Amino acid sequence: MTLIAAAGNAKCTVIAADTRISWNGALRDDQTVKVSHYKFFDGELIGAFTGLAYWNDFNSKRWWLGRLKDVAQPWVSTREALSFLTEELTPEFARNAALQDLPFAQKRLSIIFGGLIDGLPFSALISNFEDDNGEFDDVRPKFVLTKAEAVNATGAWFGIFGARNYVSNDDKQELFRLADIQAPTAAIKGKCHSIVLKASNDPRTRATVGPNILTATLEGGVVLSWHSNEKEGDKIVGVDPFSSLAPMLIHDPVIIGTRIARPRSKRRGKGGKHSP
Repeated sequence: MTLIAAAGNAKCTVIAADTRISWNGALRDDQTVKVSHYKFFDGELIGAFTGLAYWNDFNSKRWWLGRLKDVAQPWVSTREALSFLTEELTPEFARNAALQDLPFAQKRLSIIFGGLIDGLPFSALISNFEDDNGEFDDVRPKFVLTKAEAVNATGAWFGIFGARNYVSNDDKQELFRLADIQAPTAAIKGKCHSIVLKASNDPRTRATVGPNILTATLEGGVVLSWHSNEKEGDKIVGVDPFSSLAPMLIHDPVIIGTRIARPRSKRRGKGGKHSP
């Protein structure tokens, strides 16, 4: 399962996620982009997901990007769009024909958002298997939206999602400290990146957390992304932009010109249709 490390304050938002796709411990792909960019009239967010990537002909990310595209109108606020998506996810996962043969326990999905609304720090999590305090005992049939909203520009937030059990409390505390003191963006970005990279080197993660990491940064209204297991330099460009009336934007990037690290495991599954 993907590991996501995220943090934000009034100056910047950073989200780092590995790009590995696996199924029952077998590697499927090591270059899957799990971040996106969202802009509404009152806010701008970056986000990432962990959990169900695809099954049969159902692609989770493409589905919810399409639904947000449908609702992204000049009169729809960021909070309204996220509430709409939360309400749509529950019946979609229950009724979509492509998901009927997928075991319920495999229908885990978390979508993380972070950025600014009306200039103040904001984060949100839509999930059916975890919240800010940890994983639920079982996957739940209903998706829940939880939000963290700052009351002034001094607010800060952080979150570890997905394969969170491989992150130490010391690393969590340090990430929040950097966000809270409004440390330089490079320091917060480096910490998010190092948390995911450290987990990818943990023998317990096997093929689930990969060493290739995509880190997205929202700073001063500009979104920058880089993909590398060692240093900056690999480029990310946006394709297939979903947009309605300007300035609404739902943006799905892809990787180009990347230096991809070798996977630790070359095991391949037998057939299979998916991978969370």
